[in-house]
Amino acid sequence: MLAGLPVAFWVGASVWDVVAFFRPDPKWGEFAFAMLALGLATSLPVMVTGLLDFGRVQPDHPAEAVAWRHMISMMLATGIFFTSLWLRRGQLEAPTPPMAACMVSGLGVVVTTIGGWLGGELVFRHGVGVESEERS
Repeated sequence: MLAGLPVAFWVGASVWDVVAFFRPDPKWGEFAFAMLALGLATSLPVMVTGLLDFGRVQPDHPAEAVAWRHMISMMLATGIFFTSLWLRRGQLEAPTPPMAACMVSGLGVVVTTIGGWLGGELVFRHGVGVESEERS
């Protein structure tokens, strides 16, 4: 459940970036900035729960390689979105966000999509982070 929050905020930021280029107005860049910041803030508890789940994956289990790829891709995505936020600093009054920040966010969406797919593999194929019925 938690994992959807940063993804939604980060994708939302990219949507506001696109809107800003078709309807130049500083408010769209401000919305994108806020969405990036919210995505980064909500990614912190998601990372904690992900690390707890990662610690439960047994070495040499088929999920281990997927877990590593998922963790690396999502950490990379977080860094990419942080970079996009950093590139926007001091430019919130501009009618459109900086092009470099928008391109970086677009890359972040691609990396997040890959990481999200890997996370789905962990949950739905390998059962990582899923409570078994015997325990519930």
